[in-house]
Amino acid sequence: MTLPMHSNNPNDPIRKLTEMIDEVNFMKYNEEVQTGPIEKYIDHPFFKNNTRVIQRLNELYKSTENENVLFLMYNRSIAQFHYSYYANFADYFIKVCNYAAADYILRKGIRMECYRKQVLVDMLEKLPLQQIVADENVRKVFKRKSIVLFNKEWVNQERSYVSNLVVHCNGQCFGLMERKAYDYLKKTGAKDFAGI
Repeated sequence: MTLPMHSNNPNDPIRKLTEMIDEVNFMKYNEEVQTGPIEKYIDHPFFKNNTRVIQRLNELYKSTENENVLFLMYNRSIAQFHYSYYANFADYFIKVCNYAAADYILRKGIRMECYRKQVLVDMLEKLPLQQIVADENVRKVFKRKSIVLFNKEWVNQERSYVSNLVVHCNGQCFGLMERKAYDYLKKTGAKDFAGI
């Protein structure tokens, strides 16, 4: 069985999509990333695993040894599939003698099946034996309220995604977003809960 080719109809959605992709100049993006301000690309999903962005951030970390580069990459999910990110982070934690955090980040990189994960496996084997620390205690090390980098404060906010989950609390049933709104109003001390 052969797949049908897209039609000559100018309104064919596959044809339109193909034309849009053909028009994109990916070399232009790479040139912009290489020469432009790197902070412009931090929150852009297209550049989360872009090799030029990862390379520039690695160079910035190596030249400044500013751990905020690593924490920003962690909190913005940049370079999740590249070994250098995990290796740099583990090296930082080894320098500050936090072997549990180094162990955690190396294991995370291995679980992510990142590029050149064997480097991470080798680093993990060289770590001194430590007592086992609960993951939730180690994860607290990575959660910074804000990170100062590029003369800007990057505030870490909880990202919530819309879901149609139902939450049961005190015998009542709430939609997840409704429950978050209720908790927010209660936390801020709002007088009128508008019938909630």
